[in-house]
Amino acid sequence: MLDALESNGNEFGQLVRDSYGLTAWFRQLQTSLADQGIDSATAAQTWCRKIVEACRNLQSIDFFCSTVNDFNSFSNAVIRQSPASSPSHPQQTLVHSFSGLRNLSFGSDRLFVIGIDFTNLFEALRRSSVVHLNSLQIMQVGWTLPTGQDPAISRFLLPVRELDILKETTTFASSVRFFPQDNSILEHFELEGNTTADGKELLCLPDLLGGKIKSLSLFFFSDAYDRVTEPWSANFGAPLLKLDTWSRFPLLISLTLSGTHGPSLALLQTLSKSSPLLRRLSFTSSEWVSSHDSNSTVPSEIFPNRNSRYYPRVHSPSTASSRHPPNFRPNQIRNFQGSAEGGRY
Repeated sequence: MLDALESNGNEFGQLVRDSYGLTAWFRQLQTSLADQGIDSATAAQTWCRKIVEACRNLQSIDFFCSTVNDFNSFSNAVIRQSPASSPSHPQQTLVHSFSGLRNLSFGSDRLFVIGIDFTNLFEALRRSSVVHLNSLQIMQVGWTLPTGQDPAISRFLLPVRELDILKETTTFASSVRFFPQDNSILEHFELEGNTTADGKELLCLPDLLGGKIKSLSLFFFSDAYDRVTEPWSANFGAPLLKLDTWSRFPLLISLTLSGTHGPSLALLQTLSKSSPLLRRLSFTSSEWVSSHDSNSTVPSEIFPNRNSRYYPRVHSPSTASSRHPPNFRPNQIRNFQGSAEGGRY
Protein backbone atom coordinates (compact mmCIF):
# COMPACT_ATOMS: atom_id res chain seq x y z
CA MET A 1 0.00 0.00 0.00
CA LEU A 2 2.81 2.41 0.87
CA ASP A 3 4.52 1.79 -2.48
CA ALA A 4 1.26 2.61 -4.27
CA LEU A 5 0.77 5.85 -2.32
CA GLU A 6 4.38 6.96 -2.93
CA SER A 7 4.54 6.03 -6.63
CA ASN A 8 4.91 8.79 -9.23
CA GLY A 9 5.70 11.47 -6.68
CA ASN A 10 2.87 10.56 -4.28
CA GLU A 11 0.34 10.76 -7.12
CA PHE A 12 -2.12 8.47 -5.38
CA GLY A 13 -1.25 9.62 -1.87
CA GLN A 14 -2.32 13.14 -2.75
CA LEU A 15 -5.82 11.84 -3.49
CA VAL A 16 -6.32 10.58 0.09
CA ARG A 17 -8.47 12.87 2.23
CA ASP A 18 -9.20 10.76 5.34
CA SER A 19 -6.86 8.69 7.52
CA TYR A 20 -9.66 6.43 8.78
CA GLY A 21 -8.35 2.86 8.98
CA LEU A 22 -4.71 3.85 9.56
CA THR A 23 -4.92 2.76 13.20
CA ALA A 24 -6.05 -0.75 12.29
CA TRP A 25 -3.26 -1.12 9.74
CA PHE A 26 -0.73 0.19 12.28
CA ARG A 27 -1.75 -2.43 14.86
CA GLN A 28 -1.80 -5.27 12.34
CA LEU A 29 1.69 -4.34 11.17
CA GLN A 30 2.99 -4.27 14.75
CA THR A 31 1.60 -7.75 15.40
CA SER A 32 2.88 -9.16 12.13
CA LEU A 33 6.41 -7.78 12.59
CA ALA A 34 6.57 -8.93 16.21
CA ASP A 35 5.71 -12.46 15.11
CA GLN A 36 8.69 -12.26 12.76
CA GLY A 37 11.04 -11.12 15.54
CA ILE A 38 11.38 -7.59 14.14
CA ASP A 39 11.39 -4.40 16.23
CA SER A 40 7.68 -3.86 15.63
CA ALA A 41 7.32 -0.47 17.34
CA THR A 42 10.06 1.28 15.36
CA ALA A 43 9.17 -0.34 12.04
CA ALA A 44 5.44 0.33 12.39
CA GLN A 45 6.10 3.93 13.42
CA THR A 46 8.32 4.46 10.37
CA TRP A 47 5.63 2.99 8.11
CA CYS A 48 2.96 5.20 9.69
CA ARG A 49 5.10 8.31 9.24
CA LYS A 50 5.67 7.52 5.56
CA ILE A 51 1.95 6.98 5.02
CA VAL A 52 1.22 10.39 6.51
CA GLU A 53 3.99 11.99 4.47
CA ALA A 54 2.59 10.47 1.27
CA CYS A 55 -0.95 11.72 1.98
CA ARG A 56 -0.28 15.44 1.80
CA ASN A 57 -3.87 16.53 1.34
CA LEU A 58 -5.48 14.91 4.37
CA GLN A 59 -8.61 16.72 5.49
CA SER A 60 -9.56 14.36 8.33
CA ILE A 61 -7.28 12.64 10.83
CA ASP A 62 -9.05 9.93 12.80
CA PHE A 63 -6.91 8.07 15.33
CA PHE A 64 -8.04 5.43 17.82
CA CYS A 65 -5.59 4.21 20.46
CA SER A 66 -5.54 1.60 23.21
CA THR A 67 -2.40 2.82 24.99
CA VAL A 68 -0.31 5.95 25.38
CA ASN A 69 2.39 4.27 23.28
CA ASP A 70 -0.12 3.91 20.42
CA PHE A 71 -0.72 7.65 20.47
CA ASN A 72 2.99 8.51 20.82
CA SER A 73 3.80 6.38 17.78
CA PHE A 74 1.13 8.13 15.74
CA SER A 75 2.14 11.57 17.04
CA ASN A 76 5.78 10.94 16.13
CA ALA A 77 4.63 10.05 12.63
CA VAL A 78 2.87 13.38 12.26
CA ILE A 79 5.31 15.82 13.89
CA ARG A 80 9.08 16.23 13.92
CA GLN A 81 11.53 18.49 15.70
CA SER A 82 12.31 21.71 13.88
CA PRO A 83 15.96 21.94 12.72
CA ALA A 84 16.11 25.45 14.18
CA SER A 85 15.17 24.29 17.68
CA SER A 86 17.57 23.58 20.53
CA PRO A 87 17.56 20.66 22.99
CA SER A 88 16.51 23.03 25.78
CA HIS A 89 13.74 24.63 23.66
CA PRO A 90 12.53 22.00 21.19
CA GLN A 91 9.99 23.12 18.61
CA GLN A 92 7.72 20.59 16.96
CA THR A 93 6.44 21.04 13.42
CA LEU A 94 4.06 19.01 11.29
CA VAL A 95 5.65 16.66 8.76
CA HIS A 96 3.96 18.82 6.13
CA SER A 97 1.58 21.74 6.18
CA PHE A 98 -1.77 19.89 6.20
CA SER A 99 -3.19 23.11 4.84
CA GLY A 100 -6.45 21.33 4.03
CA LEU A 101 -6.87 19.68 7.44
CA ARG A 102 -10.40 20.27 8.73
CA ASN A 103 -11.30 17.43 11.12
CA LEU A 104 -9.44 15.85 14.04
CA SER A 105 -10.70 12.87 16.05
CA PHE A 106 -8.91 11.06 18.86
CA GLY A 107 -10.43 8.12 20.68
CA SER A 108 -9.70 5.17 22.92
CA ASP A 109 -11.36 1.78 23.22
CA ARG A 110 -10.66 1.69 26.95
CA LEU A 111 -13.52 1.85 29.46
CA PHE A 112 -11.67 4.47 31.49
CA VAL A 113 -10.05 7.57 30.04
CA ILE A 114 -6.36 7.29 29.20
CA GLY A 115 -4.13 10.32 29.75
CA ILE A 116 -2.19 11.67 26.79
CA ASP A 117 0.07 14.69 26.42
CA PHE A 118 -1.27 16.54 23.36
CA THR A 119 1.01 19.54 23.91
CA ASN A 120 3.54 18.88 21.13
CA LEU A 121 0.95 17.83 18.56
CA PHE A 122 -1.35 20.78 19.21
CA GLU A 123 1.57 23.22 19.26
CA ALA A 124 2.80 21.87 15.92
CA LEU A 125 -0.71 22.27 14.56
CA ARG A 126 -0.75 25.89 15.69
CA ARG A 127 2.53 26.53 13.86
CA SER A 128 1.19 25.03 10.64
CA SER A 129 -0.80 26.74 7.91
CA VAL A 130 -4.09 25.37 9.29
CA VAL A 131 -6.30 28.35 10.16
CA HIS A 132 -9.20 26.57 11.86
CA LEU A 133 -10.91 23.18 12.17
CA ASN A 134 -14.45 22.21 11.29
CA SER A 135 -14.52 19.60 14.03
CA LEU A 136 -12.54 18.29 16.99
CA GLN A 137 -13.74 15.08 18.63
CA ILE A 138 -12.32 13.60 21.84
CA MET A 139 -13.52 10.15 22.97
CA GLN A 140 -12.31 8.58 26.25
CA VAL A 141 -9.01 10.45 26.02
CA GLY A 142 -7.72 13.02 28.52
CA TRP A 143 -5.01 15.67 28.18
CA THR A 144 -2.24 14.99 30.71
CA LEU A 145 0.07 17.97 31.05
CA PRO A 146 3.86 17.66 31.44
CA THR A 147 5.36 18.50 34.82
CA GLY A 148 5.56 22.23 35.45
CA GLN A 149 3.20 23.32 32.69
CA ASP A 150 0.59 25.86 33.76
CA PRO A 151 -2.86 24.26 33.27
CA ALA A 152 -4.45 27.72 33.10
CA ILE A 153 -2.89 28.42 29.70
CA SER A 154 -3.15 24.90 28.26
CA ARG A 155 -6.07 24.97 25.86
CA PHE A 156 -6.63 23.93 22.25
CA LEU A 157 -4.91 26.52 20.09
CA LEU A 158 -7.08 26.72 16.96
CA PRO A 159 -10.62 27.97 16.38
CA VAL A 160 -13.11 25.07 16.03
CA ARG A 161 -16.60 25.05 14.54
CA GLU A 162 -17.79 21.83 16.22
CA LEU A 163 -16.45 20.34 19.47
CA ASP A 164 -17.46 16.92 20.84
CA ILE A 165 -16.03 15.71 24.16
CA LEU A 166 -17.27 12.21 24.97
CA LYS A 167 -15.72 11.05 28.24
CA GLU A 168 -18.33 9.34 30.38
CA THR A 169 -15.99 8.54 33.26
CA THR A 170 -14.43 11.97 33.81
CA THR A 171 -15.51 15.35 35.12
CA PHE A 172 -16.33 18.49 33.21
CA ALA A 173 -13.32 20.27 34.74
CA SER A 174 -10.90 17.77 33.18
CA SER A 175 -12.35 18.48 29.73
CA VAL A 176 -11.83 22.25 29.76
CA ARG A 177 -8.37 21.94 28.17
CA PHE A 178 -9.94 20.85 24.89
CA PHE A 179 -12.04 24.01 24.59
CA PRO A 180 -10.53 26.34 21.97
CA GLN A 181 -8.79 29.47 23.21
CA ASP A 182 -10.50 31.26 20.34
CA ASN A 183 -14.23 30.40 20.34
CA SER A 184 -15.17 32.94 17.67
CA ILE A 185 -16.49 30.30 15.23
CA LEU A 186 -17.71 27.63 17.68
CA GLU A 187 -21.33 26.76 16.81
CA HIS A 188 -21.88 23.17 17.97
CA PHE A 189 -20.87 21.59 21.27
CA GLU A 190 -21.60 18.17 22.77
CA LEU A 191 -20.38 16.82 26.09
CA GLU A 192 -20.81 13.42 27.70
CA GLY A 193 -19.44 13.09 31.21
CA ASN A 194 -19.94 14.13 34.82
CA THR A 195 -19.82 17.32 36.84
CA THR A 196 -20.42 18.53 40.38
CA ALA A 197 -23.96 18.23 41.77
CA ASP A 198 -24.10 21.93 42.66
CA GLY A 199 -23.79 22.93 38.99
CA LYS A 200 -21.10 25.54 39.71
CA GLU A 201 -18.64 24.09 37.21
CA LEU A 202 -21.09 24.82 34.40
CA LEU A 203 -21.24 28.55 35.19
CA CYS A 204 -18.17 29.05 32.98
CA LEU A 205 -19.85 27.51 29.92
CA PRO A 206 -20.94 30.82 28.34
CA ASP A 207 -17.37 32.12 28.48
CA LEU A 208 -15.88 28.87 27.19
CA LEU A 209 -18.36 28.49 24.33
CA GLY A 210 -18.89 32.10 23.29
CA GLY A 211 -22.02 33.72 21.90
CA LYS A 212 -22.32 31.96 18.53
CA ILE A 213 -23.41 28.55 19.81
CA LYS A 214 -26.37 27.14 17.85
CA SER A 215 -26.45 23.57 19.13
CA LEU A 216 -25.61 22.63 22.71
CA SER A 217 -25.94 19.09 24.11
CA LEU A 218 -24.93 17.97 27.60
CA PHE A 219 -25.32 14.35 28.71
CA PHE A 220 -24.51 13.64 32.35
CA PHE A 221 -24.39 10.15 33.80
CA SER A 222 -25.27 9.07 37.33
CA ASP A 223 -25.82 5.55 38.62
CA ALA A 224 -28.13 7.06 41.23
CA TYR A 225 -30.71 7.88 38.55
CA ASP A 226 -31.39 4.19 37.95
CA ARG A 227 -32.06 3.72 41.66
CA VAL A 228 -34.67 6.48 41.91
CA THR A 229 -38.16 5.13 42.58
CA GLU A 230 -39.99 8.25 43.71
CA PRO A 231 -42.49 9.48 41.06
CA TRP A 232 -41.72 13.13 41.83
CA SER A 233 -38.63 15.27 41.84
CA ALA A 234 -35.75 14.28 44.09
CA ASN A 235 -32.09 15.23 43.81
CA PHE A 236 -30.28 12.07 42.67
CA GLY A 237 -26.79 13.54 42.35
CA ALA A 238 -27.28 15.03 38.90
CA PRO A 239 -25.97 18.58 38.31
CA LEU A 240 -28.21 21.49 39.25
CA LEU A 241 -29.10 23.85 36.39
CA LYS A 242 -28.33 27.39 37.51
CA LEU A 243 -30.23 30.02 35.55
CA ASP A 244 -27.15 32.24 35.07
CA THR A 245 -25.59 29.51 32.92
CA TRP A 246 -28.37 29.59 30.32
CA SER A 247 -29.01 33.29 29.79
CA ARG A 248 -26.17 34.04 27.34
CA PHE A 249 -26.82 31.97 24.21
CA PRO A 250 -28.75 34.31 21.87
CA LEU A 251 -28.29 32.17 18.71
CA LEU A 252 -29.18 28.83 20.29
CA ILE A 253 -31.44 26.65 18.11
CA SER A 254 -31.13 23.24 19.79
CA LEU A 255 -30.56 22.49 23.49
CA THR A 256 -30.27 19.08 25.17
CA LEU A 257 -29.78 18.83 28.94
CA SER A 258 -29.85 15.15 29.80
CA GLY A 259 -29.32 13.70 33.27
CA THR A 260 -29.67 17.06 35.04
CA HIS A 261 -31.44 18.31 38.15
CA GLY A 262 -33.20 21.52 37.34
CA PRO A 263 -35.56 21.87 34.41
CA SER A 264 -38.06 24.37 35.78
CA LEU A 265 -40.57 26.98 34.71
CA ALA A 266 -37.97 29.62 35.57
CA LEU A 267 -35.51 27.96 33.18
CA LEU A 268 -38.12 27.93 30.40
CA GLN A 269 -38.78 31.62 31.00
CA THR A 270 -35.05 32.37 30.88
CA LEU A 271 -34.63 30.47 27.61
CA SER A 272 -37.67 32.07 25.99
CA LYS A 273 -36.14 35.50 26.56
CA SER A 274 -32.43 34.85 26.07
CA SER A 275 -32.64 32.30 23.22
CA PRO A 276 -35.50 33.44 20.96
CA LEU A 277 -34.37 31.17 18.09
CA LEU A 278 -34.62 27.98 20.16
CA ARG A 279 -36.55 25.30 18.25
CA ARG A 280 -35.56 22.02 19.86
CA LEU A 281 -35.45 21.39 23.60
CA SER A 282 -34.77 18.10 25.42
CA PHE A 283 -34.63 17.32 29.15
CA THR A 284 -34.53 13.53 28.86
CA SER A 285 -33.45 11.66 32.03
CA SER A 286 -33.62 14.92 33.99
CA GLU A 287 -35.58 15.97 37.08
CA TRP A 288 -38.05 18.87 37.02
CA VAL A 289 -37.77 21.10 40.08
CA SER A 290 -39.59 24.02 41.62
CA SER A 291 -38.39 27.44 40.50
CA HIS A 292 -38.10 28.43 44.16
CA ASP A 293 -36.87 25.21 45.79
CA SER A 294 -34.66 22.80 43.85
CA ASN A 295 -35.30 20.07 46.44
CA SER A 296 -39.09 20.26 46.28
CA THR A 297 -40.91 16.98 45.71
CA VAL A 298 -44.40 18.51 45.65
CA PRO A 299 -45.92 18.57 42.13
CA SER A 300 -48.00 21.68 42.86
CA GLU A 301 -44.77 23.56 43.73
CA ILE A 302 -43.02 22.40 40.58
CA PHE A 303 -45.94 23.51 38.39
CA PRO A 304 -47.82 26.02 40.58
CA ASN A 305 -49.71 27.83 37.84
CA ARG A 306 -51.07 25.79 34.96
CA ASN A 307 -52.16 28.98 33.20
CA SER A 308 -48.60 30.24 33.00
CA ARG A 309 -47.42 30.96 29.46
CA TYR A 310 -44.32 28.89 30.28
CA TYR A 311 -46.21 25.87 31.60
CA PRO A 312 -45.14 22.72 29.72
CA ARG A 313 -48.30 20.90 28.67
CA VAL A 314 -47.30 17.29 29.23
CA HIS A 315 -49.26 14.17 30.02
CA SER A 316 -48.68 13.15 33.63
CA PRO A 317 -47.07 9.71 33.80
CA SER A 318 -49.05 6.84 35.21
CA THR A 319 -47.85 5.04 38.32
CA ALA A 320 -46.39 2.28 36.20
CA SER A 321 -44.38 4.63 34.03
CA SER A 322 -43.60 7.41 36.49
CA ARG A 323 -39.86 6.74 36.34
CA HIS A 324 -39.77 7.34 32.60
CA PRO A 325 -39.64 10.77 30.93
CA PRO A 326 -43.03 11.91 29.58
CA ASN A 327 -42.93 12.98 25.94
CA PHE A 328 -43.57 16.54 24.89
CA ARG A 329 -45.43 17.56 21.78
CA PRO A 330 -44.39 20.49 19.59
CA ASN A 331 -47.03 22.76 21.12
CA GLN A 332 -46.33 21.83 24.74
CA ILE A 333 -44.77 25.12 25.75
CA ARG A 334 -46.87 28.08 24.76
CA ASN A 335 -45.12 30.38 22.30
CA PHE A 336 -42.48 27.70 21.73
CA GLN A 337 -42.34 26.87 18.01
CA GLY A 338 -40.46 23.62 17.74
CA SER A 339 -40.03 20.12 19.16
CA ALA A 340 -39.31 19.26 22.75
CA GLU A 341 -39.19 16.36 25.15
CA GLY A 342 -39.17 16.37 28.92
CA GLY A 343 -37.90 14.62 32.01
CA ARG A 344 -39.18 13.15 35.25
CA TYR A 345 -41.17 15.23 37.72
